[in-house]
Amino acid sequence: MTQLTELKCRHLVSKFHDDTKRDVEESWLQRQFSDKAEFLAEVEAHDAVFASLKDDLFCNQLGDFPIIVESFLKSQGIGNGESNELLFQKLCRQCYAAGIKATRETLQELANPDRQVDHCLDDVSLSDSVDSDHDSASAAGYPLSKAIMDYVDESSKLGNWTIKTRDESIGNLELLEEILGSDTNVASITQKNLVRVRDILLRLPAHRKKDRRYRDKRVAEILEMTDEVKPMATKTVNNYMTGYTGLFSWLHKRDEVAHNPASGLKLKLKTNPRDHRSSFDQSELTAMLQQLRAERDRPERYWICLLGMYTGARLNELCQLDVADIGETDGIWSVSVNADDDSRKSLKTKYAARDIPIHDSIIELGFLRYVANRRELEMQKLFDLEFEERERFKKSTSRWFNKRFKSHFVQTDNVGRKDFHSFRHTLVDYLMTKNVEEPVVKQIVGHSNDSMTYGRYGKGFPTAILKETVDKLDYYGIDVLGLLK
Repeated sequence: MTQLTELKCRHLVSKFHDDTKRDVEESWLQRQFSDKAEFLAEVEAHDAVFASLKDDLFCNQLGDFPIIVESFLKSQGIGNGESNELLFQKLCRQCYAAGIKATRETLQELANPDRQVDHCLDDVSLSDSVDSDHDSASAAGYPLSKAIMDYVDESSKLGNWTIKTRDESIGNLELLEEILGSDTNVASITQKNLVRVRDILLRLPAHRKKDRRYRDKRVAEILEMTDEVKPMATKTVNNYMTGYTGLFSWLHKRDEVAHNPASGLKLKLKTNPRDHRSSFDQSELTAMLQQLRAERDRPERYWICLLGMYTGARLNELCQLDVADIGETDGIWSVSVNADDDSRKSLKTKYAARDIPIHDSIIELGFLRYVANRRELEMQKLFDLEFEERERFKKSTSRWFNKRFKSHFVQTDNVGRKDFHSFRHTLVDYLMTKNVEEPVVKQIVGHSNDSMTYGRYGKGFPTAILKETVDKLDYYGIDVLGLLK
């Protein structure tokens, strides 16, 4: 069987339209009516049906219609489009619209042969609105503003983005739209255009939307300002370009652009990425523990900080924990990081789901007693934290740590570079000094394994190995128990 292509789709839709028209005509001509009035009443009754079908089309509620299309493709000696699922979905929509239009035309012709067919469904024509994803067949092509809207909508519906990621992506893409123009045809955008975008980003101020001097101004106005501007960091510019690469990759898969013009435009960082990693040093960890002692009555602060220090887990991974997530794995007490059975829980990547053995120091400080108490109270969540869509469960703890707590133990010149995530960097760096194999560290912190051996064929290290690794976190010999008991 031959494979489905865009060109074949156009011929197939035309044939489906003609076949449907012939079948409808044959079916209706075989029926008998008492008089013309009965026939016309039957035709008129189909108006409501057409309206309903049209609504289904725009809502992508096609029911079992894809099965009909698969059968139609087989009759034409064409594969069912498994190798190009998006193209097959588009074909289903186009054939659905073609069937509606063919049926309506046929009934109108049968009802009044002398009447010019009323193309009332031209707004669902085969070339444009049939594909409600975009109007790529229009004279202006596929406008950037529409492309961005469709990309964001699809990524959100597919669950590819969290609320926070969606909001950030929208802001970044709106900036692209402002620079290149809302009506710009995406097919006309070149790499030269994207290089210009990148150069403009390098001139824009950091935290543009938060600074009252810039937040209400358009890009052109900001670029004309004579004020000394502290530009956004190269890493931030690269984050923007990564987002644009994602958009054009999506467009490329849809055959809207010949290639990805944003590919390969990230800037080389002048410093080693490891230099940006803000680990806590020995004096900061000691001072942190001294300050943490005063938070024993606030478990959402006390235990989350200790868990961050000894598991390297992300803040929201800890804040969203259920009581049931603390249990024994292979006889070893562990923290289960997961997004099971709760739509409010989330994971950054598929590799983030993992079990992390609990360090002996945390057990000796009474963490398991705290868990048992929550279980006796029949509490679902491990910590009493409110949930909100954008920042999930971490909002209050994050604000407390970053705006109040860390100033007590982080040196002033490092405050901007260190936050709760620094526990994660500290754990990774310290285990590296203990000569722990990198794949083991990656499994503990929930990173993907790039190693061919471990990443593709490895099934994960036994819990006992992970426990042995976690217990190597003696952190410069700091007397943790003495400082907290």
